[in-house]
Amino acid sequence: EKEYDSLNIYENEIISIFENKTKYEFSRYGFGIKKDMYFLRNYHLAPFVAYSIEQAKLKDNKDETSKDDYFEISSVRVGADFGRNITHNFQIIGSINYNIEIDNVKDKDGNIINNNYIDGEYNIEGEKAKWTDLFKDRGGVYFSVGIRILL
Repeated sequence: EKEYDSLNIYENEIISIFENKTKYEFSRYGFGIKKDMYFLRNYHLAPFVAYSIEQAKLKDNKDETSKDDYFEISSVRVGADFGRNITHNFQIIGSINYNIEIDNVKDKDGNIINNNYIDGEYNIEGEKAKWTDLFKDRGGVYFSVGIRILL
């Protein structure tokens, strides 16, 4: 019996496939490093840390000049994957993640968004907005499930 230990450098793109309750579509791009640790023969745990950029784009945007059609935030994502091998190259994975904002929320022109923007105006004074100020359900700990096919 062979035990596999691996250290992975990875990149990913996650696009929300579920209908969300906002007028925005979200996508996240990132890369990071994780360490797969196999135990109990068919199970593995993989803690990770990743840099990611999350974007929010207005759905069905007809007005290209709109100021609120695009926002983005940079963050560090930490978490762990836990998986079960079904076959030697097919796994079911659960993941727990937490995002730590490391940059300011920006619009499509790179302008930093502050809390005053939430009232529909740009103002250089005031506290800088957090991602969760604009999108209430996009912060904190979150869980995901998926499959992984090893080639």
